[in-house]
Amino acid sequence: MKYTGKELSVDLDTGLLARVEGHADIYVKLSQRGVVDVHVKVVETARFFEAMLMGRLYKEVPVLASRICGICDYAHALTATEAIESALGFKPSEGIMLLRELLAHADNIYSHALHLYLLALPDYYGFHDVVEMASKHMDAVKRGMRLKALGNYMATVIGGRATMNLACVVGGFTKVPRKDELHAVIERLRKAREDARITVDLFQELSPPANAVRGSSVYAAIYKMTEYPLVYAEGVATDKGDRVSKEEFSKRYTETSLPYSKAKFGSLDSDVVTVGAMARYNIARGNLHPVAYKLSNELGLGNRLTDRFQNNTAQAIELVHSIERSIDILDNVNLNGIKRSTVFPRAGNGVGITEAPRGILMHHYELDDSGKVKFVNIVTPTSINVASIESDLRTTVPILNNTSNSELTSYIEMLIRAYDPCFSCSAHSLHVKVEES
Repeated sequence: MKYTGKELSVDLDTGLLARVEGHADIYVKLSQRGVVDVHVKVVETARFFEAMLMGRLYKEVPVLASRICGICDYAHALTATEAIESALGFKPSEGIMLLRELLAHADNIYSHALHLYLLALPDYYGFHDVVEMASKHMDAVKRGMRLKALGNYMATVIGGRATMNLACVVGGFTKVPRKDELHAVIERLRKAREDARITVDLFQELSPPANAVRGSSVYAAIYKMTEYPLVYAEGVATDKGDRVSKEEFSKRYTETSLPYSKAKFGSLDSDVVTVGAMARYNIARGNLHPVAYKLSNELGLGNRLTDRFQNNTAQAIELVHSIERSIDILDNVNLNGIKRSTVFPRAGNGVGITEAPRGILMHHYELDDSGKVKFVNIVTPTSINVASIESDLRTTVPILNNTSNSELTSYIEMLIRAYDPCFSCSAHSLHVKVEES
């Protein structure tokens, strides 16, 4: 597309934004001066989960919260459980926390595999979807399905079923897996090592049509001094060196409603922040499992990823990390020490912040004397990333000023998919229409 002085309105509105969860319209207005305006319009119908949780008894919250998203279901269950237990003053044992960490790794494995192979890879191979891609790259499709099945299997053994948590409850687990069940999980994890390594090599070799580097990016993720955490963090960190507690983050993260979107736009101390696998890598690379860390060195990835498309590479590195970390946990966890505790209702205020596959996920609950929810606030990673997506489009679209409308549209689709967004979660196509004036 050449800027000739006429304004072009690229409204990604000729159908659904392909291969993402939920619905959104992307509006980009260009002129000879460059990008005039960008709107990420989340048009997903609001589902009012926060309102539905009001008045619910504390023990109902994690099970209901897992229904917010069919992909990040365990992330929501774990975050809600952490928040409710904090409000009730309950601290889980090390064994319970390790089992819950395994659920987070299961979520990461099946979500990353789904995104990388079924949603992102068709872009790089030039296919409309994974069904078309399978005709030429069946080995890749099978590899992705094996990895996804591994994550679902882990979730079934530990959480009670592949999706929508049953076993992880306030106070512990309704049922602790048997040793033979966990041994079967270990065997499948070991077999998956090669698939994970091939995935890293594959996405490191693939090249997008253009880079997507925004110099002003601020990355945020939860932190724990000696770990690459997904759950039970000490607080939230940014790559600027900031460290805040979970409670402080809940106060300093603010959201604004804009008239063109049903998702709120968030900021941390007025900064637009980016969350997800790339942010986790940039903040905690040194705490990756040694196998994943060594692999990142071999590939020359360095301490900081800057191209937004490298979020795919970061997810692939995390597949290796989650597999290796899960094997370590299962080799050492003491099932005999995992007991479910009785937790009594009381008034309290609790914040849970974890890492969903797509980034920081926060649940904040206030309970009354009978343990019923009287305040709830849920912040999802895609709602945090929406402002970052808009900033990326403003920065990177101008470098494609000599491309056709179809090439520009394809690039925007790929860029948005690199975030692995879940617009349904954020809501509390791509139509391409070119207008000249």
